[in-house]
Amino acid sequence: EVSRKSDQLALGLLDLGFQRDDVILVQLPNCIELYLLIIAGEKAGITIVTAQNTFRHNEISALLRHVQARGIVIPWEFRNFNHYDMLMEFRPELPRLEHIIVAWDKLPEGTISFDSLIKRGAETKHPADYLQKTRFKPYEITRVVTTSGTTGIPKCAGWETCALRYAASVIARRWEIGPDDTFGAFYNIIGGGLSIFSLYGVPLVGAKIVLLDRYTPEDFCELVQKERITVAGIVPAEVARLLEHPDMTKYDFSSLRMLAHSTTLLPFELAVRAEETLGCRYVQTYGTMDSGPIACATLSEPREIRVGTVGKPYDGNEVKIVDDNGQEVPQGTTGEVLVKGPTSGSGYYKNLELIKETWKDGWFDTTNQGSLDKDGNLIIMGRRRDVII
Repeated sequence: EVSRKSDQLALGLLDLGFQRDDVILVQLPNCIELYLLIIAGEKAGITIVTAQNTFRHNEISALLRHVQARGIVIPWEFRNFNHYDMLMEFRPELPRLEHIIVAWDKLPEGTISFDSLIKRGAETKHPADYLQKTRFKPYEITRVVTTSGTTGIPKCAGWETCALRYAASVIARRWEIGPDDTFGAFYNIIGGGLSIFSLYGVPLVGAKIVLLDRYTPEDFCELVQKERITVAGIVPAEVARLLEHPDMTKYDFSSLRMLAHSTTLLPFELAVRAEETLGCRYVQTYGTMDSGPIACATLSEPREIRVGTVGKPYDGNEVKIVDDNGQEVPQGTTGEVLVKGPTSGSGYYKNLELIKETWKDGWFDTTNQGSLDKDGNLIIMGRRRDVII
């Protein structure tokens, strides 16, 4: 069904007038429309730029100008915020922006219904192999992801399909995920190692995915119980809220065998509490929006490795720890984390100067501090510089 609907959406976008290498910015919470759009963009040869739900006027207007988007996909309103009204405030500054596509039922005048594009694509007449001619090749940039913007306007990084599919295959093997699993996405699927597994690993192994648009402890509990979720993708702040929920004992968590985590640092004590409370194992994955996936732990390893480190680099990746002079430090010594390998993205989108600043002799500087243990597991200490959010 996903394959058929994403085909129809891809054809609908092309029939509307989008061409190969055009750019569409999307700002949606977890929903079917977001999932389909990322897949359809790859099939149509349209670059999808994913923006976080919390971005507002400054971030969205800057991103639209930088990527030269011809289209944008938004909800009219979400969580009491009017995305359409925000866009209208600076649309006159964006002459290249032609199409405003709105998800869900409420539709402002002058916009295009997301569902109408699927219907439009279903009614077009094209040869069966038409999308094989438009779709991106494995080594072309499929998606542009945005950083969180903690140090200014969000940066844009290009990700290629080959790197994402490869990373997803490594995760599936290390986490022992197969067709009998149900993956619960309790984080936004536009970023992080868990988003990669949602979009590429789930279909790779034939698993099922359940998307939650807005996290609350109650919704987590109800969804795990109702859908019999086996693997929950979640972030530490959500776990902390969950463990404080007074009614946890009312729910059945017997299906849950693993919590999977990415983004921020995971406190060891929090992970221990989560494992003991929910009766499952916790694993970590690590990467950056700028460079892509870097490392992930293995489900079968002891707790000290699974949550005390972020695991070993993805197969083929290289990680080295260097001092302030760029010299590699001895094993166990803390320093700057540098990475290169097959899961890395191609760099910042339309920003060659920033690429030159960040990639040195093929190595990406994560600006994180860390060390490698005797077995090659990566331990992350935090950022090189303090950031006030």
